[in-house]
Amino acid sequence: DRQKLNEEMMKLYQEHKVNPFASCLPLLLQMPIFIIMFRVLHGLTDKGADGTFTPKYVSKSSELYQSLVGKKEMLSFGLDLSERPYHVIADSFGKGIVYALLVVALGALYYLQQRMVASRAAVSPSVSPTQQKLMQYLPVVFAVFLVFYLTALVIYYMAQAVFRIGLNYYITHRFYKHEDSLGRQAQRAGEHAREIAKAE
Repeated sequence: DRQKLNEEMMKLYQEHKVNPFASCLPLLLQMPIFIIMFRVLHGLTDKGADGTFTPKYVSKSSELYQSLVGKKEMLSFGLDLSERPYHVIADSFGKGIVYALLVVALGALYYLQQRMVASRAAVSPSVSPTQQKLMQYLPVVFAVFLVFYLTALVIYYMAQAVFRIGLNYYITHRFYKHEDSLGRQAQRAGEHAREIAKAE
């Protein structure tokens, strides 16, 4: 009975003064960082009338400014970090394959990360299979949109995804590996509570 379950969950939240939207806080905390990085990268690669960089937001005496001013590319490992993948693909499909593969790799990393989280989480009976699939594939859809952003942001999100996968791996092995681990005990307690609820 999903309606009864939701009512009881709301009572539990009120009793323990829990905000069900608190899980959105980490996403909101990341937004200023994303906006700042987006603005800084666009400022660093701002082009003048002659098509060369006129970097903003950094001191003109800095090494970063000196390495960019007057240039048309921001190269790292053979990739132009100031380009958007879809521009490179449109200009030259052969050259754009590497940029497209970066976005595909990011989507794969997001999918792996989501699978790691889902594998250790007890499936909530209040979440429908459609919602579960949506939560699983939504990050992959987000990765596809990065085709329209600077390659530097794609690289940033890849580094972030690798870090999160490592963190999830640590959490899984630290708290869910053994039958007596804390995570397994919590899962069993949840299953037992659901069985009691069904019996009642």
